[in-house]
Amino acid sequence: MATDQVSRLNTIWRRAGTGRLIQDLRQLALADHNAALRALNVDALIFPVFYIVLDEVDVLGLASGLTPRNAAAAWFCARRRAVGWNETAPPDADALVEALRWMLATGKGWDGPRRSHDEYDALLDEAAAQLTVTYHDKATLGDIADLIFLRNRKGLYLHDLVWSFFQTVDRPALDRIAKPLLSGDAREARLAAKLLHINLPESPDPVRRQNAYEQYVNWLDDNAPYLYVTGEHLQMTNSPRHLDCDDEAKYLHKPIEPRKRTPVEPLTDEERASLAAFRQTTDDEQALLTAYSHQLYERNHAAWQAWMKKDAAEQVLAAGKDYEAV
Repeated sequence: MATDQVSRLNTIWRRAGTGRLIQDLRQLALADHNAALRALNVDALIFPVFYIVLDEVDVLGLASGLTPRNAAAAWFCARRRAVGWNETAPPDADALVEALRWMLATGKGWDGPRRSHDEYDALLDEAAAQLTVTYHDKATLGDIADLIFLRNRKGLYLHDLVWSFFQTVDRPALDRIAKPLLSGDAREARLAAKLLHINLPESPDPVRRQNAYEQYVNWLDDNAPYLYVTGEHLQMTNSPRHLDCDDEAKYLHKPIEPRKRTPVEPLTDEERASLAAFRQTTDDEQALLTAYSHQLYERNHAAWQAWMKKDAAEQVLAAGKDYEAV
């Protein structure tokens, strides 16, 4: 791919608009086919420009000269558009992931040709879903988070993006969603609180907002390895809990795979026996054991190992006696 840092087509679109962009590409392709391809394949090209000229690329016979990234993006778009890539073989996974990341990273700042939720927005929504669900890609979660808040500011549809974002658990990305809790923009702060299913003080007092943020971050520190995707979403309820902590995993100190809610590593015979005993205790006892297990593990790993070898009744007794000292 060309490595120029300036895109002729980007500049034309920003300065002169869509009509001039299409006209310039037509004229360039008729005068110099290779020059048109170079303009399309430059690294700095942004997805909105590519989307606008996509039909022209096909009509002008430029499709076969596209780079793997651009060809993959064109193929992806063609599933919703009547253009010439419908009959071509799907791109390989690496090219498609690169294309989908590019679409979100460079395309999130544009709302598409119409104000309402249209084909362009739907393409970005689908790109986000493919990256998070099919390819388990965490690199793009920051862009998805940015797009969620951009759409919220403009009153645009964001439900599908939110669903995609919460199909995985990534600490930096969740912190990015939490940071707007500190915002002076009440609309952004309310959205962050809604997405994270936390109570935000109605008062704009920055101290109280800071406390809410710190409480969430502390909760995340304690529970991130044990969070799972609940399946709740904005189309189901106005106040979904997208992620929750698996108390059994936290009790065992056993990280889980968020979407499957299964241990990342198989349980040992000892862990299965401990879990069976844990399940026989009351809800209040389970809450005590989970909290104590986590804190003891962080404080004294050897003591935690010894405690885990006790039967459930002894664990509850030890936790009850020692909890205040932890």
